Amino acid sequence: MAVSGSTRAEAEAQRADGFVFRRLARVALKGKSAPLDVHELVGSREAVPAERLEAIRLFEQGLDLFLERRFAEAGGLLEQALERSPHDGPSQRYLRQCAAYEAAPPPNDWQGVYVQESK
Repeated sequence: MAVSGSTRAEAEAQRADGFVFRRLARVALKGKSAPLDVHELVGSREAVPAERLEAIRLFEQGLDLFLERRFAEAGGLLEQALERSPHDGPSQRYLRQCAAYEAAPPPNDWQGVYVQESK
């Protein structure tokens, strides 16, 4: 389930360390100028296996590098995340995007923000 940063913060305020979230992307919603972080609610902390937690950690490190335009390094971490969670769609998607951006880098003003074109 995808949630906003404010929803994540509220859930964590209500039940500190009760949930596992994963940051997925920066999105600028149609009609808005400021991007927001979108998170995945993975599950309750006690229900998420250690291997999945490690895959999430690697994914988020890879995402940070991706947003810094360090696509080769990001790809390496995303591959490690996929070794632990082979069917993870977001890791697969970002890994493909890393390869595409290594071949043809995004424009200099690229901020890593997905701009929503329609509601």
